[in-house]
Amino acid sequence: MNISDMPRHIAAGLHSHNDTTLLCARSLTVSTASGATALLDLSFELARGRTMGLVGESGAGKSMVGRVISRQLPERFTVTEGTLDFMGQNMLKMSAAQHLQLLGKRIAFIPQEPMTALNPVHTIGEQFTRHLARIGVPASLREARCEAMLAEVKLPRPREVMRSYAFQLSGGMCQRVMIALAFAGDPDLVVSDEATTALDASTQAHIVTLIRGLQERRGTGVIFVTHDLGLAARVCDDVVVLYAGTISESGPARAVFGKPRHPYTQALLRANPALGKPGHRLAVLPGTMPDIAEFATIAGCRFAARCSWAGPACSLATPPLRMLGESRVRCLRPLQGAPDEPLAKPAQAVVNSPMSADPFLV
Repeated sequence: MNISDMPRHIAAGLHSHNDTTLLCARSLTVSTASGATALLDLSFELARGRTMGLVGESGAGKSMVGRVISRQLPERFTVTEGTLDFMGQNMLKMSAAQHLQLLGKRIAFIPQEPMTALNPVHTIGEQFTRHLARIGVPASLREARCEAMLAEVKLPRPREVMRSYAFQLSGGMCQRVMIALAFAGDPDLVVSDEATTALDASTQAHIVTLIRGLQERRGTGVIFVTHDLGLAARVCDDVVVLYAGTISESGPARAVFGKPRHPYTQALLRANPALGKPGHRLAVLPGTMPDIAEFATIAGCRFAARCSWAGPACSLATPPLRMLGESRVRCLRPLQGAPDEPLAKPAQAVVNSPMSADPFLV
């Protein structure tokens, strides 16, 4: 029997009592046909019931991780090194049929654009029951499961929503439908890829609170892809800061945001309005993220060209990841060159800032 066909509690029992690792990447590298490395030497672990944030600017490689998990890499991109284990099995070695069995049942995705992810010519109920059929829910239970899930994501009058089309719902309501679809199969892992980006700030907080509640009730592991450090700090247990396809810094969220060691992490925090001085301009990180085609021309640290802390050695070779406190940091000079002006407020303020209460409907 394949792991994807096992009941969840049986599959969990295949691991030792202390083995809570759900997803484990080791030296994961994604390359283009020309040899450029879109992801380089990524290693991380996600435990059951925890949320891991992938943060960084656009082009950092955050969504590429989700594409590896879903096997939807762009054309001419391939995994060239490393492993990606899901519940102890290397996903990269699975057949297409084995991998497909995981999607929707054991691994689910919440997309960035709910209005385009939903089919405009079919009702929500039709799409939902089709999804339930694909993941093996008996026909006699599908309608009730659909109604229950829509109610759980706090959509009022779920039967009316089932009869509606996506264009008849607001963006927040459509995203709640996508969340209900993702959790309908009781997955072990949910990948939320910029799921709040297209929503206003108030709705973002409500959606994040909703995802967190569903996760806590089910013990689901969540990968939270976002460029918003403040949002990641409030939601995530662990954080991986990506820059140009490499890990700059990773560790527990409170360590990474409370005492950032990498200059890129510090620069992102300095650009956060929650940490700025009233009446002062926010700090601006100079330059732009290099293009993937440029990665192969960078011999040393990929952030060196934009880094105010960089020394001559930073451009000679890629720094290794090393432990500093609770965090892993890829920097030759993480403890030198501290900013002349400290942050107006401690970075911990981002972690401790409150989230709005979840309303009945957004």
